[in-house]
Amino acid sequence: TPQERAELATFRTEHTAWLDDYALFMALSEQFGERLWSTWDAPLARREASALKQARAEHAPRIEFWVFAQWCFFRQWAALRAYANGKGVSLVGDMPIFISLNSADVWARPDLFQLDDAGKPTVVAGVPPDYFPPPDSAGATRTIAG
Repeated sequence: TPQERAELATFRTEHTAWLDDYALFMALSEQFGERLWSTWDAPLARREASALKQARAEHAPRIEFWVFAQWCFFRQWAALRAYANGKGVSLVGDMPIFISLNSADVWARPDLFQLDDAGKPTVVAGVPPDYFPPPDSAGATRTIAG
C-alpha cells in the first residue's frame, strides 16, 4: 500500500547508518556462498568505492529484499513487544558481547577491529579449547580496537 511504502522509506532513512551496508553485505554474502568476507574478490573485501557502486547496481533487487526483510522484522518485533507489554510481559534481550568476524559490522568498519591487512583478527578473546568444539575454534571472538 502507499502507506506501507512510505513507512518503508522512512525506515530506510532512519536506519541508513547500518542498513545500507547490512543489505549489501547480505547480498554479497549470498553471491559468495556465505564465505568469510575477507575471501571475497579483493575490491569488495577492501570496500573500494567503484566495486561497491557496481555491486549495489548488480545486486539492487537482493539489496531491496534485505532492506524489506529488516523492515518486516522491525514491524513484527514492535507488534510482539506491544502485545507482550499489553499482557504485562516484558521482553528482555540478551546482547552478545562480541561481534562475528563474518558480519556486516566488521566488513563495513574494519578500522574498529583488530584485523591484519588480510582481514584476519590479530587479537581474539574467549575461553581455552575443550573437547567439544572443533580444535581450531578455541572459543575465539573478535575484539574491538581501542
